[in-house]
Amino acid sequence: LLLGQLAKVDVVALVREAKWGWALACLGCAVLTFAGPSLSIVGAVEAKLSFVKTYMTQLAVAFSGLVAPAAVGNIALNTRYLVRAGITPAVAGASVGLVQVAQFCSYFLLIVLSGVVAGTGTSASFTPPPMLVAAIPVVVLVIGALFAIPRVRAFVKARLVPQLRTVLPQILRVIQRPSKLAMMITGSLLLDVAFVAALVCATKAFGAEAPLAGIAVVYFAGAIVGSAVPTPGGIGGIEAAISAGLVALGMDSGVAVSSVLLYRFATYWIPIPFGW
Repeated sequence: LLLGQLAKVDVVALVREAKWGWALACLGCAVLTFAGPSLSIVGAVEAKLSFVKTYMTQLAVAFSGLVAPAAVGNIALNTRYLVRAGITPAVAGASVGLVQVAQFCSYFLLIVLSGVVAGTGTSASFTPPPMLVAAIPVVVLVIGALFAIPRVRAFVKARLVPQLRTVLPQILRVIQRPSKLAMMITGSLLLDVAFVAALVCATKAFGAEAPLAGIAVVYFAGAIVGSAVPTPGGIGGIEAAISAGLVALGMDSGVAVSSVLLYRFATYWIPIPFGW
């Protein structure tokens, strides 16, 4: 997939015609994509952490995505980092889980806002896929049926209740501290905003003009596709999805592919050696 996309680009013309001020801005935004989760991790624990070491851990996560599924490498490395910082394993795992929840909420909020802004035209409408509409009540019914079985309830209670008793007071103490809560929320928002900004800068590096909200929607859609592609870091799938989205916004296909390759080079490939 990736080689097929590269074949559409004249690399020499790409380097000669690019606006390198915007390319450097794209690289700067890529740096911020690691500052976001670093802030979230620092804000999610009561203990005082070094921001520099936390940032370095997020770079290490960038490398681990090559050898482990992204979510697994993220959780494993951050949990190990917190344990090495003197936090108990149970609290470390819960804190990383809290960060994951905050990032999901941020992602959901931003994708909804982007969709609303991008669809403010008179012809805009939203029709959920029929399969999704049918699947939601089915999933709810299945979960309800499972919890009606005494053995399932006993299993969940035996597994979750002891863990919750251990970590919930710690998490509540963190949430009740405004400064920590603000850091966690700010970091979660910064993560996705920086990725969107990097993609915007990459498109401007090749002279493309597209609505900011539209590019944001394309990024979020590409991230969803990338998480489902069984390749390290979603290689191939993310590039194809975002390129197709930019073309749908009216961008020339060659410019779209060039922009996405620059975006991925800055946000995915360059951090890997530093992460190692």
